[in-house]
Amino acid sequence: MRHLSGEDIDVTFFQGMAGLESLRNVWNEIVAGMNRRYYFHLWEWHHSYLKCLEAEPRSLVFFLFTKGTIPVAIFPLQFTKVSLGGLKLKALAFPYHDHMQLCDLVCHRDALDLPLFRILSQHLRNQGKLWDMIQLPHLLEGACALQVVNNHPPSSFLLKHEGRCDFMDTTGTYESFLSCLSKNFRRSLKRAKQYLDELHEIQFSFTQNGPEFEEKLEAFMDVEASGWKGARGIGPPSNCTQASDVFTARLPVHSRLPERYPSIL
Repeated sequence: MRHLSGEDIDVTFFQGMAGLESLRNVWNEIVAGMNRRYYFHLWEWHHSYLKCLEAEPRSLVFFLFTKGTIPVAIFPLQFTKVSLGGLKLKALAFPYHDHMQLCDLVCHRDALDLPLFRILSQHLRNQGKLWDMIQLPHLLEGACALQVVNNHPPSSFLLKHEGRCDFMDTTGTYESFLSCLSKNFRRSLKRAKQYLDELHEIQFSFTQNGPEFEEKLEAFMDVEASGWKGARGIGPPSNCTQASDVFTARLPVHSRLPERYPSIL
């Protein structure tokens, strides 16, 4: 593990789609050095957001933190206006959209102990940027942003819990998995299985991980995309034998997720 200090950390400003594309290799290098990474940490996730959802791509800025020649963190933020206590404030915040349910910084494991928010604040002041607060909603417990704040708390900040994230434990048997479902859901699965049992050469499997899961998930997505519409527009898909073995194989749910969504103001 490399040791990093808060001295001689440089901050570079990138903007919009062009800025994001120029950061791709650096971004992937930082993500590779994270202990725990989710889909919303990935470069591809932010690229898709800018390409498909953001009306003004240049409003999103990326602050790259480097120690010498070593990239250590990237903060994807937007300048926006927020209302707090009846006051209109200029804030730096994660991009907001209904499809952006979870957000975080991208930070190498060895940089989590650095005072990155203090460094960013000083950089913004040196650049003459006007802002009142940094707002970081939709964080999972254990998020990089939370770790950085907890290691070097700002002089004034507010941490509140926004909600809960329910999950089902899928590490046991198929029977234990079914026990997590509601009675109505189990009843619906039973009826569906009875219907499929009337067809020929139908197989059921319960897959948890490994290459087999990736294969079954691809088949599941084929079934899901078909909408269970056959050639006549109703009933199961025409190629039912190939895909139906994943009908009750495994729902694509997370085996573990933290229970709360903290938010930093």
